[in-house]
Amino acid sequence: MKKMKLVALSAVLCLVLGMTVNAEGSSAGGVQVSQETKTATVTKADGTKVENAAVVPVVKESSKAVVKEEAKKALKIDSDNFTSYTMDVSLAMADDTTSAVTLADGSAAIEVAFKVPEVKASSKVVVLHWKGGATEPEQLPVTVGDGVVKAVFTSFSPVEILVYNGSENTPDNENTPKPSDPNKPGPSNGSGSSNSSGSGSTTTTASTGTSPKTADSSAVIYVAEALAVLSLAGAVICRKKSRA
Repeated sequence: MKKMKLVALSAVLCLVLGMTVNAEGSSAGGVQVSQETKTATVTKADGTKVENAAVVPVVKESSKAVVKEEAKKALKIDSDNFTSYTMDVSLAMADDTTSAVTLADGSAAIEVAFKVPEVKASSKVVVLHWKGGATEPEQLPVTVGDGVVKAVFTSFSPVEILVYNGSENTPDNENTPKPSDPNKPGPSNGSGSSNSSGSGSTTTTASTGTSPKTADSSAVIYVAEALAVLSLAGAVICRKKSRA
């Protein structure tokens, strides 16, 4: 009986631990958004304007995506071996994440951090954003680090994060745009934009549809829970044998 109670208690403890981990931020398609509180002037759904409101970004599932060829064009690669994460990003009050708001000042900007498991500091990353129901996405300024992609938003709607970890080296290999030198001829890629190392964005745009590739980050939590239960059960059995 004591053995069963211990196993049951350990299972409950693991479940609580899993809930705590998932509460760190909302997630969609294997990507988790940081719940870091921001301060901004926002407008509520009823039109009420709130100065210096505490807000957080929230994500949910979305199928909005560009086709494969447009994704490759945005990443400036020839390989099909890239990953796409799609989600709908919104802004909500920090004390009530179900209460969606919009930035009141059109010039205001908020940096949102996404936890993307496969991203490295050397990854090529493009964040596409369908602003205000646009049929073609804009490309957001980004900063890339190990496991993290940060993008700057002035409005919130469907987003697609494209990640490439291959070894292709093109003239536009990084995430930050650099000004063109009128005295130096540059490579033509049809988009009129170029990149250099650092953070920022390109100006290439793309249009409709690709299937997102997602990652199941919850699998790690379930494995940890199972190992914890098995370890406690083994400890109980060993203790029982030592007393015999």
